[in-house]
Amino acid sequence: MSKSYNIGIDGEGKGRKDHKYILLAASDEQKKHQWYIENENGLSTEDCLFFIINLPKEAKPFAFSFNYDLTKILKDLKNYQIHQLFRPEDRRRKKQSSNKSPWPILWNGFHLNLQGSKFSIRRGKKRKIVWDVFKFYQSKFVSALRDWKVGNYKELEEMERMKNLRSEFDKLSMEEIRKYCFNECSCLAQLVRKLVSAHKDVDIELNKFYGAGTTAGYILDKMDIGNKKRDPLPRMIDPVARAFFGGRFEHSVIGSIKGPVYSYDISSAYPYQCYFLPCLEHGKWQHTKYRAHIENCKTALVRYSIPNKINDSWAPFPYREEDGTIVFPSKSPGGWIWKDEYLIGEKIFPNNVVFHEAYILQSNCECRPFAQIPKYYIQRLKIGKDGAGIILKLGPNGCYGKLAQSIGDPPYQCWIWAGLITSGCRAQALQVMSLHKDKSNLLAVATDGIYTKEEIRTPRARNTGTYNCINVDKPNEGKKPLGGWEKKKVDKGVYFARPGIYFPLNPTEDELKNIRARGIGRAAMMACWENMVTSWELNKPDIEVVNLVRFCGAKSTISIRGRLGKNPTYHRSKSYGQWEERPVILSLNPLPKRQEKVDRLGDYGILQLRSIEGKKISMPYKNSILSLDARQLKQATIEEMEQPDFDFVESWDELNEETN
Repeated sequence: MSKSYNIGIDGEGKGRKDHKYILLAASDEQKKHQWYIENENGLSTEDCLFFIINLPKEAKPFAFSFNYDLTKILKDLKNYQIHQLFRPEDRRRKKQSSNKSPWPILWNGFHLNLQGSKFSIRRGKKRKIVWDVFKFYQSKFVSALRDWKVGNYKELEEMERMKNLRSEFDKLSMEEIRKYCFNECSCLAQLVRKLVSAHKDVDIELNKFYGAGTTAGYILDKMDIGNKKRDPLPRMIDPVARAFFGGRFEHSVIGSIKGPVYSYDISSAYPYQCYFLPCLEHGKWQHTKYRAHIENCKTALVRYSIPNKINDSWAPFPYREEDGTIVFPSKSPGGWIWKDEYLIGEKIFPNNVVFHEAYILQSNCECRPFAQIPKYYIQRLKIGKDGAGIILKLGPNGCYGKLAQSIGDPPYQCWIWAGLITSGCRAQALQVMSLHKDKSNLLAVATDGIYTKEEIRTPRARNTGTYNCINVDKPNEGKKPLGGWEKKKVDKGVYFARPGIYFPLNPTEDELKNIRARGIGRAAMMACWENMVTSWELNKPDIEVVNLVRFCGAKSTISIRGRLGKNPTYHRSKSYGQWEERPVILSLNPLPKRQEKVDRLGDYGILQLRSIEGKKISMPYKNSILSLDARQLKQATIEEMEQPDFDFVESWDELNEETN
């Protein structure tokens, strides 16, 4: 039996107004084996599928950010087939089926399946799987190559130059385009080999390639989490759902804040919270209406209210409205929250927060289900950012996502643990809030970090056995314990627009990584930041990000009209598979997070807290209900992921935080 080997697969297009997919190529690492199919008038779906399925049996194809290619490859399918192919949740088999993969789409003798990062083709006895490894790297392709030390300086510079010329490929010869594509395929095959080797270095045999969640699944298996998780008591299911929120994204200001501004970030915030998760195997839940009972238990799920309005810049707890909108109100009927978050919120606002009842977890055991997490963190800092070091960062970070997974048949889902992780992280932000001499100096909270005008002496992280850890890549920065706060100073100040959209004043290209621009993208933000500052100064409610060029992918351009099973019709936009230049409107309205009225103070404005009236406590989490704000963010993120060189970090993680 011949030994299998990895190959990279990639395609290229030409033109803008009528964008044609003209080349599909594949190569092994050394370029000893190369294959391609090309047609300057555009490749058909049948051409592309036959090319992939007829690749040698021993060749294992891998892609990087394959959504663009799939949009062009699958263009000849019917509208409903493309719509369903990109939505595996609509093709689920019955729960009792032993086959967990979605039903395939049948087209011209091909059985096609798309599930996350896995694209499968079957025709007769032939079968090929193309794995999109993009989500393992959380960066653009050339950045991933540099991080993993693949390719030489000249190759990467040429690759970057060609990427910048993609809009002018119609001016290049097919030979030039083919050479560029083969270089990318070869480097991708090398990148995958390093990915597999890095997993082997930490004793993980990688045979699935869905992304960091795959790595996290192996880590959870090693800790036997699937057998240690427990569901809540039946009467706790609703309170647990009401206590489940994602990260906190909130600004208290809008506009330009002159420096110095201090940013503080938690080192590996979610893995840190994982380490302290309680044992659910040996514990017993009890209901109580006595406040004192929550002090000495392992953890507690607490119902509270805020009947007296908080007259301050910040409020403690999240509240979910009926449409899914999440706010942190100055007054509310309350809801359910986990113990650590409740205690610090009560401490900061003792005259406003009222206890009502709780479910407490009593246990005499000292078990720590996630006790191995610090081991991975220590290994990571010793190795640095290369290879296995990246795996040891992304894997533990992905554990939260596996615990909160709600799609498919998630083997590790545990809403108690998932809720405790995000609640614990919000509690850390509240703790730093409490250290301010003036809470109005706290400018923004973004899940695991804050921006403030005060220099804070942050609290020491709880002991995880990592107090003496030093990052091998940054030894001069001193000790870096798991869960510790890291400080940076921004001398020239920061501009805040909306939650998740902020940047250093007068940003340079070197500061691109410090820009947060969910739904827009960092490059677009670099092009429009001056327009944003000016719009605020001129009291304009919206900003137009002009000339934003987008590739229109399959998922965002085929829509359904009517309900599934009720004779729906499927509509394909004329922009399907094309490049489109269009403006994007960014609203500076602080709703729904804060009140619409803004108190202007020169270069910036103060955003006032909202107040929730009535008797309805915070609504339970339902993954089918998204607020208007979250739906817009989700659509923008889908569009970003369809771009050929999407920057993963900017949106996807933050979308998951917000919509949870």
